[in-house]
Order: sequence, then C-alpha cells, then structure tokens
Amino acid sequence: MPGQPMLVHLDDEEAERTAEVSGAIDVFSSALLPVRALAGLPETARSLVIDLREVSFVDSAGISALVKLRREAHSRAVEVRARFGTAQSRINATVVEVIHRVLPCED
Repeated sequence: MPGQPMLVHLDDEEAERTAEVSGAIDVFSSALLPVRALAGLPETARSLVIDLREVSFVDSAGISALVKLRREAHSRAVEVRARFGTAQSRINATVVEVIHRVLPCED
C-alpha cells in the first residue's frame, strides 16, 4: 500500500550487493532508491540484486527509479536484476510485467 515508508537494507558480498527493499516505492520515496542502493558500492561489486520480496506497492515513479538505478549501475559496470518472490501477488500485475521488461528477474 502507498504510505508505508521505503527501507533499503544493504548486504555486500565479494562481487555482489543485495539491496533488500521493503515498503512502498512510490512518488514520495522513489528518488531515494538509486541513491540508497548504490551508496558506498564496493569497487569489486559486479552484480546488484534488488530484492523486492517485502515491497508492498510500486507506482510509475518506482518503475522510473528502477530504470535510473539500472542505468547508474551499468555506468559502473554493475549488472542489476530483481527478485520478487511472493511480492508478485501483492504488486499490480501490470507493474510486475513492466519491471520484468526493465530488469532481468530471478523469480
């Protein structure tokens, strides 16, 4: 649902970062997603997983933030992919389909 604050928890491994996102990625929070997901990204990172399993809502601004995040990561030679899990059942089906077109998805 809109209104839940977006939180981003980062977990760095040698060549991969996982950004676990929870709450709503909407017009109010979306600008922070690329900033938080890429903050302090280790030089050795070549992969970034955007874990959306705890996301409750995504609007068009959220999709734009994911596109911006992918662009910024690619400029650093970092590949980005999304992980949905059960969030696919909570997020609007059209939004899920668009995200699948924007980012490679694990599930």
